[in-house]
Amino acid sequence: MTSEPNPFDSQNTKRQEPVVGKKPTNRVIEMFVVVGVVVLLIAILLPAVQRAREMTASRLSNNRGLKSIGLALHNYHEIYGVLPPAYVTDENGKPLYSWRVLLLPLLEEEQLYAEFELDKAWNEGHNRTLIERMPAVYRHHESFETPTGGQTRLLALVDEVEGRTMFLPGQSRSFGQFSRELDQCALAIDHPDFSCTWSEPRDVAPRDLLRRKGFVWPGPQESGVYLMFGDSSVRRIEQEDWGHLKEWACPSVRSNKES
Repeated sequence: MTSEPNPFDSQNTKRQEPVVGKKPTNRVIEMFVVVGVVVLLIAILLPAVQRAREMTASRLSNNRGLKSIGLALHNYHEIYGVLPPAYVTDENGKPLYSWRVLLLPLLEEEQLYAEFELDKAWNEGHNRTLIERMPAVYRHHESFETPTGGQTRLLALVDEVEGRTMFLPGQSRSFGQFSRELDQCALAIDHPDFSCTWSEPRDVAPRDLLRRKGFVWPGPQESGVYLMFGDSSVRRIEQEDWGHLKEWACPSVRSNKES
């Protein structure tokens, strides 16, 4: 019996061998290397980006606090016609407490102000117990999460020698006594190297800033130097601005007749 030829068989067709998969090419390897480098860069740069965001937020927070104090000073001036004295004295001229105490009612700290014994020094009797209750607005943004012992970096610029600053010890001045625009008259400074107890009658003299030996500029981190001006504006002072400190802190003063 003769078998029929397979109609689907082609004698001219060569047998096909199984195809073996090719080894990965160099291009695929390069792609994995690139992906690995990108992941590594993200891991390195992400903390830096996050830190930059935190620094920006901290600076904004610090500026808001200083602006609030500047506005409180303007409200005080609106009520009394003058700025508060750098500190209050007793009848014998003894310094009792700081201008920062006088601002409490204008910073929504009426209760704290009511508890403060205004006829006693900042560190006497009940007043001593209030040191730890320093208002948040006087805290620097870096210390929000840590105890400060009532220390503040916000210090008024006070010239007790020539009396050319906007703040004076035991005396009050009005904005109208200064011949320069208020945005060119510095009221206070926030400096990482200077601090005091918030209710203490102590601030900083411009000459102490200018004569400082071995001054190391704080650098680009958030521990910068900030000036609060008479118009309530706040500026972060850079190294090249330091030469203007004297003219900002000690503007020309008119006599009482001129003002």
